[in-house]
Amino acid sequence: MTQGTIAVSRPAAEVEDRLTVLLAAANCKVERQQDRETTFTHGSYQAQSAPLLPKSGHIRLIPAATSTDVQWEIHVKPAVAAWMTFVGVAFCWTIFAPLLVYRALKVEPQTFMENLLAGL
Repeated sequence: MTQGTIAVSRPAAEVEDRLTVLLAAANCKVERQQDRETTFTHGSYQAQSAPLLPKSGHIRLIPAATSTDVQWEIHVKPAVAAWMTFVGVAFCWTIFAPLLVYRALKVEPQTFMENLLAGL
């Protein structure tokens, strides 16, 4: 699981509206959105343009006096993460498999969220 926090100099209601638009633009499925908390999923095995790892995430908006703090966490689905970890361990002698698994499980989800939230 990858976590992070950013500060946005906009009111929480405007950030929530922008977040909804950004999630829709990124082809994310919003599963639950209430009380300034959003849970979403992204990606599938059967993506037509490119295979994407299924990810799920949670975004929490914390309003402040003149800004809004956005706390986020994202992770690759547990079954896929377990399978990829197994492959990384089984082929650790190749050096490339563990590096690719680390990149797929940690770097790619973090980059996805940073790019998504850059629009706020």
